[in-house]
Amino acid sequence: MNELVNEYRREVNWSIEDKCFVGRCPDLFLGGCHGEDAQEVDKQLREIIVNVLEDYTSAGKELPEASKRKSRLNSAVKARRQSGLNQKNFARIIGIGTNTLRNWEQGRIRPKGTAATLLKILEKYPEILAAIADGSEELD
Repeated sequence: MNELVNEYRREVNWSIEDKCFVGRCPDLFLGGCHGEDAQEVDKQLREIIVNVLEDYTSAGKELPEASKRKSRLNSAVKARRQSGLNQKNFARIIGIGTNTLRNWEQGRIRPKGTAATLLKILEKYPEILAAIADGSEELD
């Protein structure tokens, strides 16, 4: 079952209302899990997915179809998650509107060109955001 986990879309996002990271797998179940560390929430979410898939299998039910959303659509989410910033501050630091960032994160539009390259860099090296943020107005 572990090999099937990556077939199903996982979402780990910061919740301003809950003040924690929230993990979901909309392909398999409603609800999800939450915690203070994005990586721990993703780990917990993976375990839940394995359990759900095992339940389907043991009950002789056919597995739900996976959306197989490409990880490139989530580069904005991954980059922001690595930074620990909320959408408003992340968008301001990289010089885009909050609505644009929301559209990227929700997969409605895909960042292209320089924006896509910047997100890949920030995902891998989130400490660069501190250098970009130097000199900008104080974060919320």
